[in-house]
Amino acid sequence: MTELSLSSAAVRTESPRLDFSVLGSLTVTRGDGFVLTPTPPKLRLLLAMLILRANQVVSADWLIHGLWGAHPPRTAVTTLQVYISKLRRALIGPDWRTVRGVIDTDTSGYVLRMAGHGCDYLRVRSLGQQARAAEASGDLAEAARLLSESLALWRGPALADVRGGSWLNSQAKALDEELTDLRERWIGLELQLGRHRSLVGELYRLVEEYPNWETLYHHLMIALHRSGRTADALDIYGEMRIRFVDEYGMEPGPVSRRLHQRLLCRDPALNDLSISQFSA
Repeated sequence: MTELSLSSAAVRTESPRLDFSVLGSLTVTRGDGFVLTPTPPKLRLLLAMLILRANQVVSADWLIHGLWGAHPPRTAVTTLQVYISKLRRALIGPDWRTVRGVIDTDTSGYVLRMAGHGCDYLRVRSLGQQARAAEASGDLAEAARLLSESLALWRGPALADVRGGSWLNSQAKALDEELTDLRERWIGLELQLGRHRSLVGELYRLVEEYPNWETLYHHLMIALHRSGRTADALDIYGEMRIRFVDEYGMEPGPVSRRLHQRLLCRDPALNDLSISQFSA
């Protein structure tokens, strides 16, 4: 490559697409695959706060409180301005002159604009809404496909590698709860679609990952029963009961106990594919 072509490559000015990810570790990736994630902890925290309030103007005071809590340094306003400048440069990369309209200054504060860019949690919410619409129209297979696509965007606990205060921690927990809801919906649809056999392996994995999530045991027991493995389903109940009694000193809840009785009786209603949730 000639010196001229190198110089030309170094001053590209078109705005590249950026993909912001918070469903797992914090990452920023340019459209060509170049990773732009900042490494300083304060810049990572600042970026995470802006992402979680994407397309919303946030005040300097709010950002300062998020960065330093109730006792910010006297230079907080100036330091925040420096951080914003550094973050803007970090989101450019070494071979671009500018990325227009990513972090804008507003009279009331700052805003991270997502137009032309991507964000995993916003994509997950969009897919979740589309899935609800598909389910409401009776297209369960499409709803399940959309939820599966949304689940694939999760790489681990939200913002797992970002240190923040109580607000950021609560937002991360709220995102993880959204994952719980998406999984519940997807499993329910898969059961209604008669895909219980293909669910068994995933449900075994989830039960090990989330041993306190009682509803997962229900889904696994039903999937096993519908796959002709009622004895295995009863074993799962026994394992759950031992775990709950030994670790928490309590019996499984009434829904679990009722489901156990229905399995013992081989209740034919348990094979009704329209049923994906069970009550006492």
